[in-house]
Amino acid sequence: MNVADLDNRPLPAGWIRRQSKSRKDKYYYFNTVTGNSSWKNPLDILDLGGHDELSSHVSSSFLHYNL
Repeated sequence: MNVADLDNRPLPAGWIRRQSKSRKDKYYYFNTVTGNSSWKNPLDILDLGGHDELSSHVSSSFLHYNL
């Protein structure tokens, strides 16, 4: 079971959770404002060090293929 299945925390503004098209057992997080996406929940990234950490993490792990 994917960890995202168990994570019902409200997401930060602009973020949504979607099921992967290529891996039905995985979920990713998509920012509708910036167009960035991440396999990690943005709340977990924010816990690591704030908005700057979120921006750099999402930029470095941006997924631009069949999520």
